[in-house]
Amino acid sequence: MLTRISLTAFRREMTRLLPDVIAGRTRVIVWRHGKPIAALVSMADFDRVWSWEDEDLLGPKDPETGRRQGIQWVRETGWRPRRPPLKERPEEAGGAAQKKRWWW
Repeated sequence: MLTRISLTAFRREMTRLLPDVIAGRTRVIVWRHGKPIAALVSMADFDRVWSWEDEDLLGPKDPETGRRQGIQWVRETGWRPRRPPLKERPEEAGGAAQKKRWWW
């Protein structure tokens, strides 16, 4: 579940939201003045995003060594990471539905 919450409400409700985030039952998007400014996610979600960043920069893991190929290998081969298909989420903005793309 994705929870959208204002910064003021987040300050009050953080201790109530944190157990659900840790358990992976929810993700929290913090908003200020109508714009998203921060996200609170479980470590499992964070590790997944972090591993994607490592893969983007250093390439896939070598099955024999378990180590990344390296930035030079990525540059020489022109390797590009595969990504899971994007999910589209309709968002209400002024009564009209817009499509935003999310990785989760």
